[in-house]
Amino acid sequence: DSSQLTSRDVTGSNGQTYKLQADPARKLKNLLGIPIVYVVAEKSGRSGEPTVAFLKQAGCDAEAMNLKDQGIHGNGHFMMLENNRRQVFDAIRSWIDRKLPART
Repeated sequence: DSSQLTSRDVTGSNGQTYKLQADPARKLKNLLGIPIVYVVAEKSGRSGEPTVAFLKQAGCDAEAMNLKDQGIHGNGHFMMLENNRRQVFDAIRSWIDRKLPART
């Protein structure tokens, strides 16, 4: 029941204000143990910080991947349709390989 949820304001590292759950935070039990990456493109105008903070607070293994930190520049929301989509794919695939090693 959403009326039972309470939140608090948080100021992120870039000065942006967002909301997190008030304590005690509810857990997303169906996502526990599943690695999650929030991919942020340089030109998307988004920040991964609020989403990742919420997921971590809810008990998830989450992290942001900023493509510009991977040397991939100029992408927007439709990064998988842009000319450098192979670079984007390789960065995401590398993350998956690190988080979920192949079973033998």
